[in-house]
Amino acid sequence: MFSCTSSSHPEPTMAWTFQLPSSAPETFTEVNGSSTVYTLQNLSSRFQGNYSCTARNPLSGRSRTSTKELLVYCAVIAVLGSGYQRDVVGVVIPLIGPTSVDPPLSVPRCWAQTAQVGLMLQLFCNWPGGYPHPVLQWTEEGRDLENSSWVVNATGTGDTHVETLSSSRLFHGKVFKCVGSHILKQEEEQPTCTVQIKAPLLATEPLKTCFVGGTVSLTCQVMESNPSARISWLRNVSQPEVEIQSGGRYLVTQEGSVSNLTIQNCSHNADEGYYVCKAENPVGLKEAYVSLTVKKPVNIVGVVGTVVVLLLLGILVIAGIILYYNPLLCLKDEPLLLAELKPGRPQQYDWKASCETWSVAFSPDGTWFAWSQGHCIVKLIPWPLEEAELSCKASERKNRGVKADVRGGGGAKEKTLECGQIVWGLAFSSWPPYGAKERDGLPAPGRACLILATGLNDGQIKVWEVQTGRLLFSLSGHLDVVRDLSFAPNGSLILVSASRDKTLRIWDLSRDGTSKHVQVLSGHTQWVYCCSISPDCSMLCSAAGEKSAFLWSMRSYTLIRKLEGHQSSVVSCDFSPDSALLVTASYDTCVIMWDPYTGEQLRTLRHVPLPPALDYGSDIHASSLRSVCFSPEGLYLATVADDRLLRIWDLELRTPVAFAPMTNGLCCVYFPHGGFIATGTRDGHVQFWSAPKVLSSLKHLCRKALRTFLTTYQVLALPIPKKMKEFLTYRTF
Repeated sequence: MFSCTSSSHPEPTMAWTFQLPSSAPETFTEVNGSSTVYTLQNLSSRFQGNYSCTARNPLSGRSRTSTKELLVYCAVIAVLGSGYQRDVVGVVIPLIGPTSVDPPLSVPRCWAQTAQVGLMLQLFCNWPGGYPHPVLQWTEEGRDLENSSWVVNATGTGDTHVETLSSSRLFHGKVFKCVGSHILKQEEEQPTCTVQIKAPLLATEPLKTCFVGGTVSLTCQVMESNPSARISWLRNVSQPEVEIQSGGRYLVTQEGSVSNLTIQNCSHNADEGYYVCKAENPVGLKEAYVSLTVKKPVNIVGVVGTVVVLLLLGILVIAGIILYYNPLLCLKDEPLLLAELKPGRPQQYDWKASCETWSVAFSPDGTWFAWSQGHCIVKLIPWPLEEAELSCKASERKNRGVKADVRGGGGAKEKTLECGQIVWGLAFSSWPPYGAKERDGLPAPGRACLILATGLNDGQIKVWEVQTGRLLFSLSGHLDVVRDLSFAPNGSLILVSASRDKTLRIWDLSRDGTSKHVQVLSGHTQWVYCCSISPDCSMLCSAAGEKSAFLWSMRSYTLIRKLEGHQSSVVSCDFSPDSALLVTASYDTCVIMWDPYTGEQLRTLRHVPLPPALDYGSDIHASSLRSVCFSPEGLYLATVADDRLLRIWDLELRTPVAFAPMTNGLCCVYFPHGGFIATGTRDGHVQFWSAPKVLSSLKHLCRKALRTFLTTYQVLALPIPKKMKEFLTYRTF
């Protein structure tokens, strides 16, 4: 007896079909209703075959089919010999069809793919090698999928079962399981296989350059996707539905998960702008942006010649000035402590709690120094310090503390900013002059000035005018401590903030009104400790309590890549002055130098205990790093570690060239014009150290000048010798 039930509105039409092996199906009964029963009597071999029940909704036309195979067996009489025969009880074989019953081989195999019509998901389950065919069932979180409303169709042919699902309830990471059963595999645990569906994840080169009349290829790779994603290219956000097809000057090719858009005979007016790489599957849609810049061909010989001549003149002028004002260059083996600033704490404060100097900063023009001295206070000090003559002759004197009337060369006065919360991050920027009206209580019209942003313990950012010490406005949005701040070096008033709420936020301080928030960058799973914008303002690096640093595009605010190589939390990062290098520091005692354009590791600087002759008396060698920064000329690094040492590294030698003992160091920063390093400590102190005064080689100055406007990919495309390419890309020094 066969029974078949189905529910729909209106009531379905139920039909039974019979199919012999190698023959077409034959319909033998059809009823209107939600159930039907069919009984076979006096079974014989002619009834063996596939019986299918099909339910069809007369209004929508959708149908579901379920098939069962009927096998008819009989007892076999074993023939013994010499004409004797005996009944063999329990041994049966089918009268027609295969002569044996076999279990399936191995275990079921599952996969997912996109339906050919419509953006629907198809789940395939295959378990070959058995007879009769196995029973296969798709489940989701323990529930049978066949009874779910989001199943569009279910079909089974022999060893394979297919479920077609609507995409309305699919999400990234969802897991489906196929359960198999067979008459000869009566096991406690039924054989299964699983499929995890995933939305597309894209990786692109966000910045590409093409010379007029040249050819460029834009690359987009799907890093993960299940089922496979369809990749397409669109021509910027203003025409999101215009898909680029191969033809004319455009060629779209795809090999596996990598798609390339090749543009021939580049034109500034027709081709420059944003291109969108779109990857889509039933689980989700992902878009990545590629910015194409079309430039006029560069006369490399002429550029290099001009740069060389100008640099030679510059070197002669700088050398003459240095020798005139300071004939004896101060090139010591170890940094000398030039000055130390100590906070004068009011008596009512607890001297131990909240006194850390988490951040120190110089203004871009080198005229001001900011110091988060703890207890919710920031000190703004004119530079240079009048009482501390920062030269070789005065290098061994310590400043006895900051007085209220300390002044810099320009007559500016020291200022105290009462922030109301513990200050964690500091960042300077210049504020350009505006027109006729003062905006939002901001700096006076027509007057350029310096501003200072402070990141606070409550998640707020307060922005101050440096010359007057006036609070301009506050920025709200973060839900936890604002750990670090970074302004775009081009003076555009773009500010990036890093927070313990595991996000970065982009702010545009030039916007009118109170809405200055631009974007939230998420993806970190731990506190974000540090953020740094490249000097060419094209990239942003962020470091959190994770083993990888994130590199973001400052044009599209999308993730470019993860830099993986550290063995512990990354806590600090900084770009070189020409944007060609990036360094990251970690608790694993290592500094890694990266090429940010390719993601390649160029060098690893390991912090190891000093030999006894150089040991400064520390009884521990915990070398977990706290901070790293580039020197202004880009040839040296300064690092602060928990082993109570300030190190200065020569990138060419890959070893420290100078050490200085310091206790409880937290942060460090170079003076913008070189010669000094400022460090902050847990005690709330700031120390100023001498740093090597270097006249860069002519070849490094040429490299630095070229790399300010050429990416690694552009250098590698130049028609120059391999060794010159290796030098320009910092593979060699």
